[in-house]
Amino acid sequence: MSEKIHQVAIIGGGVCGTALLYLLAEYSDVNDIVLIEKYDSVAKVNSHGRNNSQTLHCGDIETNYTLEKASKVKSAAEMIVNYTEMLDNREQVIFKYPKMVIAVGESECQRLRERFEIFKERFSTMQLLEKEDIAAVEPNVVMVEGQLRPEPCIALAVLDEYSAVDFNQLAE
Repeated sequence: MSEKIHQVAIIGGGVCGTALLYLLAEYSDVNDIVLIEKYDSVAKVNSHGRNNSQTLHCGDIETNYTLEKASKVKSAAEMIVNYTEMLDNREQVIFKYPKMVIAVGESECQRLRERFEIFKERFSTMQLLEKEDIAAVEPNVVMVEGQLRPEPCIALAVLDEYSAVDFNQLAE
């Protein structure tokens, strides 16, 4: 049996393995790369839609992120969005869905308002929605039997950005 030595061997054809393959092939002088995948095609396990949420995390509505961490996450997400611009099947890979984080009650609403003030410059498309604005986007969240909930409610929302990725399609 003869052994073949490659400059780089990538184990796993999920979205990370295929992204690494692309980056090395496109932006380095490495010219001998092998991708080793145990299944009959890429992205059959962790990158498949049955096995993960397909969410493109941008850092904007993840309330456990500091501005610093959210900014790093946003930069990484923007790389995916930018990459998909060159794909012929972009509309099958990346999708725009509204997303929001909701606060209910005075203290939660105050924290979300403070977060908005800190984050709004870096996340310029993020909006602060009052209860009536939330009802226009997601009425079932703030409406009970046709009436607005009595508790204070606000949301941070991004209504027109890419927020979901078919990582299986992206890997392919």
